[in-house]
Formats: sequence, structure tokens, C-alpha cells
Amino acid sequence: MSEPKERGITFKPWGIEALLGGYKRSTMRVMPEKSQTAFDNALRNGWGLFSVDDGTLMDVEGIVKVKFPAPFGPVGTLIYAKETFRVLDYNNCLPWTQWMRAAVEYKADGFTYRRLIETEIEREQAFRYALTGAWKSGRYMPRWAARPQRWRITKITPMRANDTTEEIARGEGFKRVNRARWPGFYAWMYCGVEYPTALAAWRVAIEEIHPGILEKNLWMWLYDFEEVTT
Repeated sequence: MSEPKERGITFKPWGIEALLGGYKRSTMRVMPEKSQTAFDNALRNGWGLFSVDDGTLMDVEGIVKVKFPAPFGPVGTLIYAKETFRVLDYNNCLPWTQWMRAAVEYKADGFTYRRLIETEIEREQAFRYALTGAWKSGRYMPRWAARPQRWRITKITPMRANDTTEEIARGEGFKRVNRARWPGFYAWMYCGVEYPTALAAWRVAIEEIHPGILEKNLWMWLYDFEEVTT
């Protein structure tokens, strides 16, 4: 049996905290414009949305019309977290080999992890990043610099932004806390602010990332996942 595909997904600092804390169970990503148009046309033409695995569009007779696979799918794909990072240094840990290690710091929690460097490309990257020691966006994070944790996609669902429910929003990883003014009642945190529901926090967060998304009610991919423990 072949090894499942592995892909990196970029997360904000609060998303990294939720992933590591075990209370982030899903992530939502806006579909590209081409897929937005295809899904809109499908509904206007009376086709259904069939399959939670790859976004296949079918007509009422079950004939496949068009297929736009989810970019981080299919189900079973392994994902790792891409996040803001910097390389503090690198050194020859085994002088008689080509292997090296680089100290990678993660901005979300300040954790530093020494990663094994094995290939020439990885060595060149580590050297270049270590020269400046500057923070790099998660978009540019190479696989070797990522944390060792991985998650497996268990379900993929095409949906519109305004179809997000309280349950889905909670899966996005907003931290539940006791409300400061009303002991015994819970609130959901986002960027240091308490919200009465996870859905309210999600609506603020998604508008900051994609301004106007709720008004446009764009199509999104919802990825559910679980941590790989072995």
C-alpha cells in the first residue's frame, strides 16, 4: 500500500495554538474563482453536489458534469502545519556525514526544534534563512522546517460561507473560556476578545482574512481532520 500524500497548510498563530491544544478539528479554505463559477452554474442548472470527497458535480440522473478536486484532498491525505518561523542557526552534528541540524523557532509559541537537514537543497535553504535570522511567512516554510506533528483528512465538504453552523465554527479551534463578567457562562476567544458564540468569533475572523466573504457568500472547502498518533 502506497504512502498517503502529504501536503502543507498555512495556519494563523491562533490556529497553531488550537492544533497543538487538540481542539482544532477542521479548517475552511475559499475555493478559487474557477470553482466558484462552476459550483454556481451547477446549482442554476439543477445539478446536485455529490460526494464529500472531491466536489464532483452531477445532474439529477447521476451523470458527472464537472469535477474540481479539493486542493488539499483527497480524504486520507496527511497534512502538516505551515506557520511563521525563523532559522536561528545550523551546525554539523555528525562531521563524518553530510547530515546537519537546524534550529527552527516557531513564532506562535516560541518553541525551538532542531530539525535534521539531509539534502543539498535543504542545506542551502537552512544556510540562507540562518544568515538573516528573520521571521518568514508560513507560505515559504519548507517541509523540513515544519513541526513533526501530522494530521489526516477524514472528510471534505463543499459549502457556502453562510452555511457555517455553531458546530462547524467550534471545530475551527476558537478557545472556550469562562466569561469574565458572568461566572459559569462560556465565551469563545479570538485575538484576545470574548465572543458569545464560536460562530460570532468565526464571522469576525473570516472577514479579517477574506473581506466581504459573507456578503458574497462564497463557496469554501471544509476539511475535517484528526491527529496522526503513530
